[in-house]
Amino acid sequence: MRLPDLLDRRSGALAAPATAWGDLVLNQVLFAVALASALGAGFVMLSYTFIKELRSYRHQLILGLAISDFFMAINFLWASGIHVAGGDLALPKNNTTCNVNGFLTQLFVVQTDWWILVIAIATYIILGNFKAASQYIQSNIWIPWLPPWIMSIIIALVCQLALGYGYIGGWCWITSDLNRLLINFIPRWAIVIAIALIYARLYMIVRKARKWDMEDRNPTPSDEMADTSVILVSIKQKRDTIGQTAKDSQPYDSGGDLSSYSRERDRDRDEIIRSANLSRSHGQTQPLNVAQLKRIAKKMMVYPVAYAIIWACPTAIRIYQGVTGERAPLWVTIIDKSCIVVQGLVDAVVYGLNERAWQGWRDHIQRVIDKNKAGKIIG
Repeated sequence: MRLPDLLDRRSGALAAPATAWGDLVLNQVLFAVALASALGAGFVMLSYTFIKELRSYRHQLILGLAISDFFMAINFLWASGIHVAGGDLALPKNNTTCNVNGFLTQLFVVQTDWWILVIAIATYIILGNFKAASQYIQSNIWIPWLPPWIMSIIIALVCQLALGYGYIGGWCWITSDLNRLLINFIPRWAIVIAIALIYARLYMIVRKARKWDMEDRNPTPSDEMADTSVILVSIKQKRDTIGQTAKDSQPYDSGGDLSSYSRERDRDRDEIIRSANLSRSHGQTQPLNVAQLKRIAKKMMVYPVAYAIIWACPTAIRIYQGVTGERAPLWVTIIDKSCIVVQGLVDAVVYGLNERAWQGWRDHIQRVIDKNKAGKIIG
């Protein structure tokens, strides 16, 4: 059957390719990209499930982002897979399916925005030495999970009722480029700017930190009152130092051990540092030199930069098509859509694929192998 040259039934959605051939190519590319994103997010979820060292408080938030990325990728796989298999979400008979797909697209795209903001705020609270706030959010893990889900559900429902969803090429979403720009892209860039400011502040805190020297290993009485178990100490304190791990730290109260909250907070701070791929020796945290501190600070800035890069092209295309009313070339449309779909894979690389995750998997596989060998010997 010969495919029609023009897809007039697209109802004027400029984001959809003008030809059936272009639509097919677009969906084939998006299917592959969505599959990669689903695998990346799935890797983060499996790492949290099987590697007990990756179950800190911050990793619980990263797990929330991975879950959103995973379901968003599955939603894109579903939509593009329908077209690769010869279906068409733009047909009237598929109107219900298109609306469901559009609702889920809006839901999870907004949700991932909120997750990266929540992770940035939690990281700042943990590293910034805000003891009361840190204790509160770690004692009530459900609190950070509420904003991403509540806000995304509300926004998706409002868009469903006010605008509706239609096929835009690859999946269903708000058909107007201008409306998508106002509803999704402007708030998204506000979040990108917000997390950039948060991590910039952490960058400055890290750069002000100092390596422990021999004098610091014999603290004065006033220093003993400081939280030397933390990785980063607030610059408002008398000295900026790199502290010891929770195992080596001084207790808060004389004559007593660290509280469970203190150990949990210290473990999360140590986790953030270890996620920066710093070297470890026999499981002990080593004093950090200036070069390592700068490395941590630079890694923090990767988060907002990576997110900005992902959404730069789609935002530019929304502005171009929304203002001019003209459809972008096919290859630009493919890049535009791929940048959105690839988010799950990028988040997995930025947040989940680090040296500690790989080491955790190697240790886990080795334990399984050793267990099987022991079982054979006993048998």
